[in-house]
Amino acid sequence: MRHWILIGGLALLGFTPSAQAQDDQVEAASSTSPKEKLDWAADAIVEMNDGVKTVEKLQEQVTRSGDEELIQCVRIKMASVRALADVSVGANAAMTDALADGNDERAEFEFRKIAIGLSKVRQFVAEAEACVGQGGTVDGDTEVSVNSQGIAEGDDTEESSTDGIIGNDPPDASAFE
Repeated sequence: MRHWILIGGLALLGFTPSAQAQDDQVEAASSTSPKEKLDWAADAIVEMNDGVKTVEKLQEQVTRSGDEELIQCVRIKMASVRALADVSVGANAAMTDALADGNDERAEFEFRKIAIGLSKVRQFVAEAEACVGQGGTVDGDTEVSVNSQGIAEGDDTEESSTDGIIGNDPPDASAFE
Protein backbone atom coordinates (compact mmCIF):
# COMPACT_ATOMS: atom_id res chain seq x y z
CA MET A 1 0.00 0.00 0.00
CA ARG A 2 2.78 2.42 0.95
CA HIS A 3 4.45 1.67 -2.38
CA TRP A 4 1.37 2.81 -4.35
CA ILE A 5 0.95 5.94 -2.24
CA LEU A 6 4.56 6.86 -2.98
CA ILE A 7 4.06 6.34 -6.71
CA GLY A 8 0.85 8.43 -6.63
CA GLY A 9 2.67 11.21 -4.80
CA LEU A 10 5.47 11.14 -7.31
CA ALA A 11 2.99 11.40 -10.17
CA LEU A 12 1.45 14.47 -8.56
CA LEU A 13 4.88 16.09 -8.47
CA GLY A 14 5.31 15.50 -12.17
CA PHE A 15 7.53 12.50 -11.55
CA THR A 16 6.59 10.60 -14.70
CA PRO A 17 8.91 9.64 -17.54
CA SER A 18 7.08 11.43 -20.33
CA ALA A 19 9.87 13.12 -22.27
CA GLN A 20 11.98 11.20 -24.76
CA ALA A 21 15.16 12.60 -23.19
CA GLN A 22 14.17 11.19 -19.82
CA ASP A 23 13.44 7.80 -21.34
CA ASP A 24 16.78 7.73 -23.16
CA GLN A 25 18.66 8.74 -20.01
CA VAL A 26 16.90 6.10 -17.90
CA GLU A 27 17.43 3.36 -20.47
CA ALA A 28 21.13 4.16 -20.84
CA ALA A 29 21.62 4.30 -17.09
CA SER A 30 19.70 1.09 -16.41
CA SER A 31 22.10 -1.04 -18.44
CA THR A 32 24.90 -0.49 -15.95
CA SER A 33 26.48 -2.77 -13.38
CA PRO A 34 25.43 -2.61 -9.70
CA LYS A 35 28.62 -0.70 -8.80
CA GLU A 36 28.01 1.78 -11.62
CA LYS A 37 24.40 2.20 -10.47
CA LEU A 38 25.53 2.99 -6.93
CA ASP A 39 28.17 5.46 -8.14
CA TRP A 40 25.78 7.12 -10.58
CA ALA A 41 23.04 7.39 -7.95
CA ALA A 42 25.46 8.98 -5.48
CA ASP A 43 26.48 11.56 -8.10
CA ALA A 44 22.82 12.19 -8.97
CA ILE A 45 21.96 12.85 -5.33
CA VAL A 46 24.87 15.28 -5.03
CA GLU A 47 23.60 17.10 -8.13
CA MET A 48 20.06 17.19 -6.71
CA ASN A 49 21.35 18.64 -3.43
CA ASP A 50 23.25 21.26 -5.43
CA GLY A 51 19.95 22.03 -7.17
CA VAL A 52 18.30 22.52 -3.78
CA LYS A 53 21.05 24.98 -2.82
CA THR A 54 20.70 26.84 -6.12
CA VAL A 55 16.95 27.27 -5.70
CA GLU A 56 17.42 28.27 -2.03
CA LYS A 57 19.72 31.10 -3.19
CA LEU A 58 17.15 32.16 -5.77
CA GLN A 59 14.46 32.08 -3.08
CA GLU A 60 16.55 34.36 -0.86
CA GLN A 61 17.08 36.71 -3.80
CA VAL A 62 13.39 37.03 -4.66
CA THR A 63 12.38 37.31 -1.01
CA ARG A 64 14.55 40.43 -0.75
CA SER A 65 12.90 41.86 -3.88
CA GLY A 66 9.45 41.62 -2.27
CA ASP A 67 7.80 40.58 -5.56
CA GLU A 68 5.06 38.19 -4.44
CA GLU A 69 4.65 36.64 -7.88
CA LEU A 70 8.35 35.75 -8.10
CA ILE A 71 8.39 34.51 -4.53
CA GLN A 72 5.47 32.18 -5.21
CA CYS A 73 6.99 30.93 -8.47
CA VAL A 74 10.32 30.04 -6.84
CA ARG A 75 8.62 28.63 -3.73
CA ILE A 76 6.65 26.14 -5.84
CA LYS A 77 9.80 25.01 -7.66
CA MET A 78 11.65 24.72 -4.36
CA ALA A 79 9.02 22.40 -2.92
CA SER A 80 9.26 20.15 -5.97
CA VAL A 81 13.07 20.05 -5.96
CA ARG A 82 13.21 19.22 -2.24
CA ALA A 83 10.57 16.52 -2.54
CA LEU A 84 12.35 14.86 -5.46
CA ALA A 85 15.71 15.05 -3.68
CA ASP A 86 14.19 13.46 -0.55
CA VAL A 87 12.49 10.71 -2.56
CA SER A 88 15.76 10.00 -4.36
CA VAL A 89 17.68 9.67 -1.09
CA GLY A 90 15.13 7.09 0.06
CA ALA A 91 15.26 5.36 -3.32
CA ASN A 92 19.05 5.19 -3.09
CA ALA A 93 18.85 3.49 0.30
CA ALA A 94 16.21 1.06 -1.01
CA MET A 95 18.30 0.38 -4.11
CA THR A 96 21.38 -0.35 -2.01
CA ASP A 97 19.39 -2.78 0.15
CA ALA A 98 17.85 -4.46 -2.90
CA LEU A 99 21.25 -4.92 -4.54
CA ALA A 100 22.62 -6.42 -1.31
CA ASP A 101 19.65 -8.83 -1.18
CA GLY A 102 20.05 -9.75 -4.84
CA ASN A 103 16.65 -8.30 -5.75
CA ASP A 104 17.59 -6.87 -9.15
CA GLU A 105 14.03 -5.98 -10.13
CA ARG A 106 13.51 -3.84 -7.02
CA ALA A 107 16.96 -2.27 -7.43
CA GLU A 108 16.14 -1.38 -11.03
CA PHE A 109 12.84 0.20 -9.94
CA GLU A 110 14.56 2.36 -7.32
CA PHE A 111 17.33 3.26 -9.76
CA ARG A 112 14.77 4.45 -12.32
CA LYS A 113 13.16 6.67 -9.68
CA ILE A 114 16.51 8.33 -9.04
CA ALA A 115 17.22 8.78 -12.76
CA ILE A 116 13.83 10.32 -13.44
CA GLY A 117 14.09 12.42 -10.28
CA LEU A 118 17.39 13.88 -11.45
CA SER A 119 15.87 14.80 -14.79
CA LYS A 120 12.91 16.49 -13.10
CA VAL A 121 15.16 18.33 -10.62
CA ARG A 122 17.15 19.73 -13.54
CA GLN A 123 13.89 20.88 -15.12
CA PHE A 124 12.60 22.53 -11.93
CA VAL A 125 15.92 24.30 -11.30
CA ALA A 126 15.79 25.71 -14.83
CA GLU A 127 12.18 26.81 -14.26
CA ALA A 128 13.13 28.49 -10.98
CA GLU A 129 15.92 30.34 -12.76
CA ALA A 130 13.42 31.39 -15.43
CA CYS A 131 11.14 32.73 -12.68
CA VAL A 132 13.76 35.31 -11.72
CA GLY A 133 14.95 36.02 -15.25
CA GLN A 134 18.11 33.93 -15.36
CA GLY A 135 16.74 31.49 -17.89
CA GLY A 136 16.52 33.80 -20.88
CA THR A 137 13.93 36.36 -19.82
CA VAL A 138 14.60 39.63 -18.08
CA ASP A 139 12.14 41.92 -16.33
CA GLY A 140 12.17 45.54 -17.35
CA ASP A 141 11.05 47.99 -19.99
CA THR A 142 11.43 47.38 -23.68
CA GLU A 143 11.71 50.25 -26.11
CA VAL A 144 10.56 49.73 -29.69
CA SER A 145 11.60 52.12 -32.44
CA VAL A 146 9.63 52.08 -35.70
CA ASN A 147 11.19 53.29 -38.92
CA SER A 148 8.50 54.97 -41.02
CA GLN A 149 10.58 55.20 -44.18
CA GLY A 150 8.47 54.34 -47.22
CA ILE A 151 5.14 54.89 -45.49
CA ALA A 152 3.03 57.62 -47.10
CA GLU A 153 1.53 60.39 -45.03
CA GLY A 154 -2.21 60.45 -44.53
CA ASP A 155 -4.94 57.83 -44.57
CA ASP A 156 -4.80 55.48 -47.55
CA THR A 157 -8.04 53.72 -46.70
CA GLU A 158 -11.18 54.34 -48.70
CA GLU A 159 -14.70 54.33 -47.40
CA SER A 160 -16.83 51.54 -48.81
CA SER A 161 -20.07 52.47 -50.49
CA THR A 162 -21.43 48.92 -50.58
CA ASP A 163 -22.52 48.68 -46.94
CA GLY A 164 -20.56 45.46 -46.57
CA ILE A 165 -22.00 43.79 -49.65
CA ILE A 166 -19.11 42.98 -51.93
CA GLY A 167 -20.57 40.75 -54.59
CA ASN A 168 -22.87 37.85 -55.25
CA ASP A 169 -23.52 35.06 -52.77
CA PRO A 170 -21.53 31.92 -53.52
CA PRO A 171 -23.35 28.98 -55.04
CA ASP A 172 -24.67 26.26 -52.77
CA ALA A 173 -21.76 24.15 -51.66
CA SER A 174 -23.81 21.18 -50.57
CA ALA A 175 -26.93 19.46 -51.78
CA PHE A 176 -27.88 18.95 -48.13
CA GLU A 177 -28.65 22.59 -47.40
